[in-house]
Amino acid sequence: MEATKTDQFTCHPDEISSVVRRLAHDVRNGLNGLEMELSLLEELNEDSGDQLSRESIQRMRRQGGEIESAIRFAICRFAQPSSDIIPASDLFSLWKSRSRDLPNSNSIDWRSNIRDASVRLDARMVVDAMCEGLLYEKGSPLEASVRIDGEEVLFEICRSPNSPGKPNSGGNEWPLWDYAILRNGGRVEVATGERRAFLRRFWFPVLDPATI
Repeated sequence: MEATKTDQFTCHPDEISSVVRRLAHDVRNGLNGLEMELSLLEELNEDSGDQLSRESIQRMRRQGGEIESAIRFAICRFAQPSSDIIPASDLFSLWKSRSRDLPNSNSIDWRSNIRDASVRLDARMVVDAMCEGLLYEKGSPLEASVRIDGEEVLFEICRSPNSPGKPNSGGNEWPLWDYAILRNGGRVEVATGERRAFLRRFWFPVLDPATI
């Protein structure tokens, strides 16, 4: 892979990746500390019932969520994917767990129907990308599922059957996140049209147990 050149120095992509991941780690530590302080403020504000304080806390949480989204963007774009072996069921559980921290997250029905199967990818990067997929369908009850599809593991984001159809709010608005899936050896299918059986699908090859 070619190095990135500037007038003053040459920077190898691995060095860029290391810097991005280090910065992301430091910023996330700061955001975790901020969330702890906001939780404390919420407790202190319960007795007073100050509406302005509650609204201020909500705004700070939204701003923190925007910073977290920017971090995910930087990692998916500039960090080199790691090559970790992880059970697909664990990846699904990580996706579910991380989704709880998303700002203004939708109501999500999580469905897992998978036997023992493992995949090789950068779990943090892939989960970041799939979490962004949940954010793009704001306000709609969703279903997120995982299952075996031939020799691949299929992760799927669908609208709840009771959710009304509406124009595609995802479409090609987040190709960078799809790029993160592709960088990890996966493939992506995007639905179009107002009424769709699914919104986005992500496939990853199942590892042969003999090679693990």
